[in-house]
Amino acid sequence: MTPLLQQFLAEAREFLQGISEKLMQLENTPDDGALMGELFRLVHTLKGNCGLFDYPEMLRVLHAAEDLMVVVRDGDLPYSQTLADRLLDAMDFVSLLLDEIDAGNDSAAAHAPAAVAMAAALRQLIAAPQGIDDTCGEAATATDGTAGLPLQQVPEALRMAWYRTGTALLWIRYTPEAECFFKGEDPFFLARNVPDIAWQRVGAASAWPALDDLDAYHANLQLDLVSSASRAALDEHFRYVPEQITITPLTALALVQPQGDENGGPVYEDFVLAALAHLERGDLVTLERAARSMLELSAAGLWLASALRWLLVILETEPANRAALHAVIVSLRTFAPPRLSAQPLAIVTEAVAAPAPATSPAHDIAATVIATQLMILRMPDQVNWLPGRLKAVASTLAACFASIGRSDLLPGLDAALAGAMAQSASGPLLAWLLAYAEAPAEAADTVPVEAPLASSEPPVALADGDIKFNRRAEDSSTASARTLRVDQDKIDRLMNLIGEMVVAKNGLPYLAGRAESVFGVRELSREIKTQYAVINRIAEEMQGAIMQVRMMPVSFVFQRFPRLVRDISRKLGKEVSLVLIGEDTEADKNIIEALADPLIHIVRNSLDHGLESPEVRRAAGKPAEGKLEIRATQEAGRVIIDIIDDGKGIDPLIIKRKAYEKGLIDEATLERISDQDAINLVFAAGFSTAEVVSDLSGRGVGMDVVRAAVEQVNGIVTLESTVGAGTRLRLSLPLSIAVTNVMIIESNRQIFGVPMDMVVETVRVPRTAIHAIKNHQTAVLRGRVVPLRSLNSLLATDEEQLANDEDELATLVVRLNGEHVGIVVDDFREVVDIILKPMGGILGGLSGYTGSALLGDGSVLMVLNLKELV
Repeated sequence: MTPLLQQFLAEAREFLQGISEKLMQLENTPDDGALMGELFRLVHTLKGNCGLFDYPEMLRVLHAAEDLMVVVRDGDLPYSQTLADRLLDAMDFVSLLLDEIDAGNDSAAAHAPAAVAMAAALRQLIAAPQGIDDTCGEAATATDGTAGLPLQQVPEALRMAWYRTGTALLWIRYTPEAECFFKGEDPFFLARNVPDIAWQRVGAASAWPALDDLDAYHANLQLDLVSSASRAALDEHFRYVPEQITITPLTALALVQPQGDENGGPVYEDFVLAALAHLERGDLVTLERAARSMLELSAAGLWLASALRWLLVILETEPANRAALHAVIVSLRTFAPPRLSAQPLAIVTEAVAAPAPATSPAHDIAATVIATQLMILRMPDQVNWLPGRLKAVASTLAACFASIGRSDLLPGLDAALAGAMAQSASGPLLAWLLAYAEAPAEAADTVPVEAPLASSEPPVALADGDIKFNRRAEDSSTASARTLRVDQDKIDRLMNLIGEMVVAKNGLPYLAGRAESVFGVRELSREIKTQYAVINRIAEEMQGAIMQVRMMPVSFVFQRFPRLVRDISRKLGKEVSLVLIGEDTEADKNIIEALADPLIHIVRNSLDHGLESPEVRRAAGKPAEGKLEIRATQEAGRVIIDIIDDGKGIDPLIIKRKAYEKGLIDEATLERISDQDAINLVFAAGFSTAEVVSDLSGRGVGMDVVRAAVEQVNGIVTLESTVGAGTRLRLSLPLSIAVTNVMIIESNRQIFGVPMDMVVETVRVPRTAIHAIKNHQTAVLRGRVVPLRSLNSLLATDEEQLANDEDELATLVVRLNGEHVGIVVDDFREVVDIILKPMGGILGGLSGYTGSALLGDGSVLMVLNLKELV
């Protein structure tokens, strides 16, 4: 990835965020002209930047969004919620493309149909400002396009060959723009290079004018091509002109188009009646014999002969398709092409791939699998292994449908398989699969297919000279000359280096001690200590400065909540006012990023479970609009995030009952558990009060994940709730996790580290003040009963903890899950800053240790994970 592209991606995401914020603000103040102008500038600049790269799908959508914003800015179209929804969807699409570019995925061409549909949906708002139709995107869905295709232009022998092979084919109609030559486009070159061409024809898009009026530079072409290439390959080939093409899957039965001279005289009705009787009896051998006899008596160029040839082809390839045979026979009475596409048993060799324009890769694979199974089912049934073949096909289809979320089809598939097994024929299973293939895909599974765009649609014009001039002028107004973009890896490397420096300078006091005690050079020891003080000051300042570089405002996370709250509250039918406070509060980048997922879980839970519907709130005497407040502050070197709602709160009685029903607590615990402890049960894995599982909640995997994510960065989660008044959830997180401040303790002639953010105090407890309660040692410290745990016993060693000369035990009081616990050790050491490194390999499985660090004298310090040990 080039530096220019990296810069584009970073700036584009900032623009998208700005656009989203402006759209949210405009919903409250739709008449704010300045805000509208700023929104237009963001869209315009993003489109201009996109034009520097080869991303036509992104450019197409942004260009349509810009055209829409021009109309809105000029007052020709009022700002509306539908308009905001379309623009937000468009920006989501652009964000998706940016993510794929950033990940190095070269799949932009696969989004070409979706880009065309989205651009058309945006421009439809311009064309029809009155009575906006929310289903315009769906209106672009292609109908059965084979009806209007000039299939009879394709030689009959070629169509019959396609029919026999069952090859999946696509009909491409390419109508170049009239001014395409002035854009450097070469329609013939593009058409000649279509992959896997099976047939092609060049025609005129409209009647040619008189020779005197003919403009040689005005394209009046219409190119029809048939290709066996995949839809994805064709999308890639035509990715720069997707609005100029229509691609229609060819059904096998659509190829059945008898043609020829109709003046050969009427067909004897008795032949038609006899043929229908043979078909009804299932006597296909006699039917074929009668058709061949009639064909021999007919001239080859007659329409009748052509229909009989098609009848024989169908008898040869799929004799079970009685509907097709019937339609061809009946057509002999009228010389009208059989309407096979309307028959329920029509063959649709490529119909399963029809919704391919914007389906998922799983759907594309499923379409290929189903097409293959169709080919297998069309094979002759006169084989000994037919039952096994049918079961294999059914098994493959069952797995295929399950993979694309269509398990509802499985009962029908089973019934069709049973019918096929009973008849020892593929017919029932083939008929069922064909009916599925021709049935319209569910809306949820498809994305609108592009419809032929109106020729009056303004072409996508790349930025001309004036626009470029304006864009650059606007770009210069937004860029800040006092900011510098630096790659995160460089900052991380700088942070690692300063961490190493902190460790290295900690070695100087050790050297000073050795100089004095081992070598007896007191003067040198004093000079080393002096230099240590200087280096220590510089290192601390450097560490602070670099940490400031890594600091980010919490608005980086908060900025996504207005859109999230808007969409979810609308989906739930609730009225919610979101209040964000303290967006400028800063913390380390890793902490900010670690906040994102937990906060989203919490906000979704508040919207789904906490805040009531307007009717319920009115009945409870509350305002119809609920309030959700997210507040960030800094307290004592930590970031505090409060999420407060004025909803119905958490009822501890309901929590207790649910926890007991789920087996999370026993009956004794149910009786004695406090209300606050009951509320904290929402953090238990698998716990949920939701009766119905929805896409928002109900699976019980939300709050335990929140607590795990917060504790992973040494954070603490607390929950308070009052029934009927609301809930407050507080996240307390360190400002940074790059450098860890630990207290060194000694036990059993070894040293260990304990993170300082867990330490409450250090005390020396007289042995006489320790009491035993139910085989557990306790002591009363500052009026509080504190349980005591011997570190040696926690580490599974048999050594007794050492006491000092006054028979006092060194006790480190720590806070674990809101409770104070005394850890009895042998002695206390100093407090140091360390660079904590996670343990790998076999040691990585020791849950009792958070990690290790290197001390100044070269020794290794193991940092305890007291949450696991105690």
